[in-house]
Amino acid sequence: MERDTLAGRPNEPRLFGLAALVGGMALCTVLAGALLGGNPLIALLPVLAFVALYVLLKLPLRVPLTVMMFVGLTFENPGDVPAVGLWQSPLYDLGKLLLAQLKHSFGSGALVMTGSDLILLLLFFVYLGRRIAGSTLDTRGATRSPR
Repeated sequence: MERDTLAGRPNEPRLFGLAALVGGMALCTVLAGALLGGNPLIALLPVLAFVALYVLLKLPLRVPLTVMMFVGLTFENPGDVPAVGLWQSPLYDLGKLLLAQLKHSFGSGALVMTGSDLILLLLFFVYLGRRIAGSTLDTRGATRSPR
């Protein structure tokens, strides 16, 4: 067991935090599976959301922004009515979720923003938090622009 060098005690807060994280993820996975129909793929959503959030917090913002640019250029936008509506690609629903207003995916007239808008808003708050904390994660390894 790791020892805290200052106090000579076991490093219990880290072990408690890990146990709480694993227990919370297990509980969220069981609840998602039970409440959303028992589909094993849907039960993995909490784990995938945690992994996505962890990666988002550890990578420079240029990586998720590049992924968002790729998604915006390659996924089908339902507003364009691809293939005159005769065929839908397997990624059609994901494109609908990210590129069309959310009211078309969830049926609520109040959701007039797109999934991409929400992701960009999340990225803005991550950027704001990093600026306030003084993090250099976004500037490390980046090439400075000429002035």
